[in-house]
Amino acid sequence: MPMRNAMRNAGNALFDAGSGTYPTLRYRTSGDADLLVINLDTTKAVADAVDAVSTFNPPDGEASWVGYQQLPSSAGTVAKVAICDKDGNVRETGSVGTTGSGEEFELTSLTLATDIPVTFSAAPTVTQRETYDPTP
Repeated sequence: MPMRNAMRNAGNALFDAGSGTYPTLRYRTSGDADLLVINLDTTKAVADAVDAVSTFNPPDGEASWVGYQQLPSSAGTVAKVAICDKDGNVRETGSVGTTGSGEEFELTSLTLATDIPVTFSAAPTVTQRETYDPTP
C-alpha cells in the first residue's frame, strides 16, 4: 500500500499546481461541456491518501461537503468528471454514475438542470488502483 499512497499523493499534488486561483472539479458531458464546476480548496484540493484513497477537502469557503449545494451552470447529462489544476488543465478524469453504482463519482441523478441544485451528502474521493482500468 505505501506505493499506491505515494502514487496517489503525487497525482493529488498536480491538482494544486498552476498560477490560477482554484483547482476545480468539473462535471462534464461526453463532449466536454461543463455542467457543474466546483472551486476546490486553494491550499490543498485533496487530502493525502490513506489505504490508497484520498478525500477531497471541502470546496473553497466551505466547512464540509455534507449539505454543500451548487446550481449547475448548464443543463445536460453528466458523462465524466474532470479534476483540473489551477490553470484549468485536466489532471485526471473519473467515471460518474448514480448513487450506489460504484463509479468513482456518484450523483443522485446524471441529468442536471440549472434550477435544481446538486447537493452532496459526503466528500468525493479518488482511489489509486492496483491495476490499470481503461474505463473512465
